[in-house]
Amino acid sequence: MQLLTARRRFEPQTLAEGMAEQRAAWSEDQFQAAVLKQVAGAGGQAYHTRLSIHSRAGQPDLFVWFEGRAERRGIAFWAELKRERGKLSPAQRDTIPSLRRAGETVFIWRPRDWEALCDVIWRASQGYPP
Repeated sequence: MQLLTARRRFEPQTLAEGMAEQRAAWSEDQFQAAVLKQVAGAGGQAYHTRLSIHSRAGQPDLFVWFEGRAERRGIAFWAELKRERGKLSPAQRDTIPSLRRAGETVFIWRPRDWEALCDVIWRASQGYPP
């Protein structure tokens, strides 16, 4: 009796496209949870205001930082997270450029930016500027 086995071949491009499609369907909460997991996994910390009724309008979703050590400098940045089709509010369109003019690094990330944001998080974890 011969046992037949089926082999599945996953083409890298097809697999990557499938993962991108899954990310595109994420809610902002799912996206945020995934970003926070990446930050924590890289040794960083993040702050998110859960109840923003008393916070300044337009504040980015996350403040992310990696502590400095003897062998690397500390890095901090802001991240505004949006769904694929999400738009910045008028307050965010005012606040984000204001933070940048003050010398702060602010990213606006969507699920399609996953690879780039993972690169920024890794670089920050190594003490390199984003």
